[in-house]
Amino acid sequence: MKFLVIGLGSAGQRHVRVIRKKFPKSIIKAYVGDHRTGLISEDLQSIDNSASPFKYYELEELKSLENLTESFDLVVIATPISTHDFYFRKVLTNARRILIEKPIESDYEKSLEMISEAKRLHIPLLVGYQHNFNPLTKHILGEIKKRGKPNSISLTFHEYLRDMNKFRDMNLHHLAQQGGGGVMLALSHDLDLLLQFTTNENYQLDFSLESSGEFPNVFDKVSITGLVSQDLNNATEVEVSLSYAQVLKERRGRVSWGSSSIDWDFFTGKITISDKESSDSQQIKLLRADELILLQLIFLLNKNALDEDLILRIDRALEIAKWNVVALNQARN
Repeated sequence: MKFLVIGLGSAGQRHVRVIRKKFPKSIIKAYVGDHRTGLISEDLQSIDNSASPFKYYELEELKSLENLTESFDLVVIATPISTHDFYFRKVLTNARRILIEKPIESDYEKSLEMISEAKRLHIPLLVGYQHNFNPLTKHILGEIKKRGKPNSISLTFHEYLRDMNKFRDMNLHHLAQQGGGGVMLALSHDLDLLLQFTTNENYQLDFSLESSGEFPNVFDKVSITGLVSQDLNNATEVEVSLSYAQVLKERRGRVSWGSSSIDWDFFTGKITISDKESSDSQQIKLLRADELILLQLIFLLNKNALDEDLILRIDRALEIAKWNVVALNQARN
């Protein structure tokens, strides 16, 4: 098999590491342009600037993406959010499948065009919300499906930006820069979950973007409140808090149906199902990041066409991009 990975930051190196382990005899090419980096540790805690990821993972370097003539079984785009459309167009006719690290793009119109092109050419396209492959996610979705439409949904995802990549100066990270994506897109895993909890519904949401001031002109906190319903007499109340400002690290949620509820913690794997007269807690084994990436890669490699499942997933990614536009407009007004 032949792979192309664009970008060798923490996400790109995670992908090449997983690909090399799973497909040791595969051809893996990588493109980084002028962006050189050392070998990043698997736990993202350190970097060896004297070691080359090209040499360590036995990668062939592509010096340019212009006038590509070869084709790839899978292209992974693992670059800053605002560059996704640019690289997508560079490889569109050379890829049998394309995986874009979440979110799809920072620009909604570009996101819309990317998805339209993938649909037109029937290219399997996936945006990398890898936590969809987490057993905890599947457990939560299964419980919600059994119980039906909830009365309320509460989601919290807080993780300090400087703690995400301890090995680097996060002042230089794209999320610390104006126009780098902001909190809505950076922590959009939970928005993807929300869209799965309440399918085929009308969302009436208010977005309150804030800046802690630590990263100049960057929205690093958002509060989302509102209703989800096709019928206002049977609405689901929604409350979401996302932040990569300096706050307590937590990723938890609750879905309620009157006297029953499901509570979970994505950092511990604990899930509690409560009814009027009982409460039962379980510990779900959480997969490591590399394991999630592997499941995601295998899932996409088994796709030979842009099927209904993939379309549902990329349409959710597009909805998140649209919500980001709405949030920015509300913040400006």
